[in-house]
Amino acid sequence: MEGPEVVARPRTITAAYLLWMIVAATLILFGGFLLVTGWLAFVDATNLTASALLVVLGFAVWWFGTLLAGGRDVRLVLLVMGGASCLALLPAVFAVAAIVLQFVPPSQRWFQLAPLDQTRGEVL
Repeated sequence: MEGPEVVARPRTITAAYLLWMIVAATLILFGGFLLVTGWLAFVDATNLTASALLVVLGFAVWWFGTLLAGGRDVRLVLLVMGGASCLALLPAVFAVAAIVLQFVPPSQRWFQLAPLDQTRGEVL
């Protein structure tokens, strides 16, 4: 008995995944830096909360970026998170490029295929 045909992930999705990992790393590092320096300088709670939210956003981008690379269609979630990450300039540059790569024709065709369950090799 043959299983479903496995289609290789297009390079555009691999590049978008790598860009999302860069966005996540910069958000985590930048937010963590602001959080630590703000805490040491006794900055008000509003700034500390904003810094903590950057770190949480960075971890969320990392999580959904790994789901994207695994074949899950989480492009709209990443689109919204990419918009939120535009508060900082460096992540915004990478986020815009990743968003564009997610919606080019090879990526669109790949997401239209039925996703595979990575653990059992079955079509979901």
